[in-house]
Amino acid sequence: MFAKIVCFDEGSATDYIQMVNGGDATTVKEKTSERDGALQGNADAKASLKTKLLEILTGIDISAEASGAASVSFNTSAVAKSIISNTVLTDFLGATDSREDIRLFEGFSVEAIDNSLASYALMTPYLAMLRGGNIPAGDFNLALDKLDSTIKDAKGYFEFLGSAEKERVVFRFNRQSFKNNYKVTDLLRMDLTIYAAEVGICTLEELDVSNELNVAHTITTSNPDYEPAGPVYDNGLNSEKLKVYDVLLAGVRSHG
Repeated sequence: MFAKIVCFDEGSATDYIQMVNGGDATTVKEKTSERDGALQGNADAKASLKTKLLEILTGIDISAEASGAASVSFNTSAVAKSIISNTVLTDFLGATDSREDIRLFEGFSVEAIDNSLASYALMTPYLAMLRGGNIPAGDFNLALDKLDSTIKDAKGYFEFLGSAEKERVVFRFNRQSFKNNYKVTDLLRMDLTIYAAEVGICTLEELDVSNELNVAHTITTSNPDYEPAGPVYDNGLNSEKLKVYDVLLAGVRSHG
């Protein structure tokens, strides 16, 4: 059982649930239209206290008119989204129980990869306080005032090194999947349990910012070459072929 959910890729999890069930699963569809309603009632002293308590607990905007009638305006979209998220999460965990295509990682530390775009993403929230300028990145300099927006436009996933006693892998986190106000910087400080799907292999060299931007070498691609997973050879720390996993769910286990 999880005590806290750090990130959950709901779109990928929903796709996985549908594939596991052969496309026959009944899916929960979020209604795009927002439902609004109004409740009318007489407002006495007790009702006023009750509506104030309801307002605090649910976030519903409740206004009492001078005539004593209470008008309640509410929106159910936030509640619906919460129910949908919980349903997908529960179904996803159930779908992975007896399958091996989603791997469970425990005891892996998450580390920034030196000179990768993800490592710069860790700094960009703090660079906003600086007055422009450049920072060195291999064979070229990065403009501070454009770094954050450029990374967000260019990267849908951030790569991090996952390390255990006898294994190293690359974790890719969907930057849109973070929950409960967690940020990418929090990954480095947490004891995470991770559910992830293997998507290929790459080296740490391929994730260097010079190679990602296709500047230092002519035979590179703008993104790592995620080849079909095969034998993993140890050719040195940065040239070693590491398995790449897309993270679908990461959280902190309950120890109670």
